Amino acid sequence: MTVIEVPVQIRAPDLIKAIEQLPPADLDELLAQARLLQKRRQNEATLLSTIRWKLPAERQARLHDLQAKQENETLTQDERAELLEIVDEVENANVERAEALLVLAQRQNISVRQLLHNLKLDSDLDE
Repeated sequence: MTVIEVPVQIRAPDLIKAIEQLPPADLDELLAQARLLQKRRQNEATLLSTIRWKLPAERQARLHDLQAKQENETLTQDERAELLEIVDEVENANVERAEALLVLAQRQNISVRQLLHNLKLDSDLDE
């Protein structure tokens, strides 16, 4: 690949000027690598969104209400079905979250615990 000289801190217009110096084959390789980088970042954003998912506040409050009723043994059949639906939603999301954590940790070549620390989600280990 052709070596081009670029300033240490480079602005986008300067980068474009540097890229203009590349021969066609190197430009093709650069563009292919840039597309891979873009896909990787988009995929990482999707993984992070999955990792950071939280049950909406209204639904979380309803879950707590239903759990309290269950503890007090005042839960109706309809409420029991609703509780199971919310619990299933949370459990499914937690499985997806765990899978996303594992994938992202593997890509970054770190442990899941370290990834949680890096994302400032350490407290999630206690839940």
